[in-house]
Amino acid sequence: MPDKDPETVYKNSITSKEEWRCRYCPKTYALSGGTAAPTAHLIDPISKKGHGLAKNSPRETKAKNQQSTIENAIATAESQNFKRRKLNHEPGDTINPGILEVLYVQFLVACSLPFRLVECPEFRAFLYYLNNEIDNWLPSTHEHIRTWVMRQYEGRKDKIKQLLQSARSRIHISCDLWTSPNSLAILGIIAHFLSEDGQLQHCVLALKEIDGEHDGKSLAIVLLQVIDNWGIASKLGYFMMDNARNNDTMIKLLAIGKYYTRINDISH
Repeated sequence: MPDKDPETVYKNSITSKEEWRCRYCPKTYALSGGTAAPTAHLIDPISKKGHGLAKNSPRETKAKNQQSTIENAIATAESQNFKRRKLNHEPGDTINPGILEVLYVQFLVACSLPFRLVECPEFRAFLYYLNNEIDNWLPSTHEHIRTWVMRQYEGRKDKIKQLLQSARSRIHISCDLWTSPNSLAILGIIAHFLSEDGQLQHCVLALKEIDGEHDGKSLAIVLLQVIDNWGIASKLGYFMMDNARNNDTMIKLLAIGKYYTRINDISH
């Protein structure tokens, strides 16, 4: 498709006229020729030198998701004002360091990968093969990657706080206690609300490990700490969880706890 950005619109280098460009191959079409030929190119089977794509096909959906991920990373990087210094004096600037940081952190988090991956020679050799300027911007120590992760986390948390504070509705909470694969008791806490533009939103507020007894008092203290941390006590709506007895106790203590000025009071 022709690029929507007028500054980077797809133009033929010879004729300087706008053109259609296929996402999957080098094929191009004159924009003045309409949409019939490009559409046929996408739909026709491979035997006819097309791509055999149906509307909303898995391949098309995958391409759209990838593009959306990249666009979101670009927007996130542009909204940040961090100063990123080049790690060496080698020439080349084909890599945007801000976008690299955002995408790399998302990659680590989505795949639950260790920070030390960046120290693996084979992994760095693979990235160097894809772009030999990678060493200009990708740190070589896991401590630096931890800084990246925490920086992205704090930035994302600030955005969620802004969403919560500008919510048009009450903020409703759902939570559940479950056991992680490494046998830790984790309380998941999620906020549900209408955003400023009227869109239904949900955000993970916390995944808290519960030490000791899993009684209602322990759950209530943790939940109150999370509510206090996000500053949403005055905007709370309904709570939703399963019918376990400790949840009943937790809700009763929360109802009592709203009259206290300190979280610690509820533990006595």
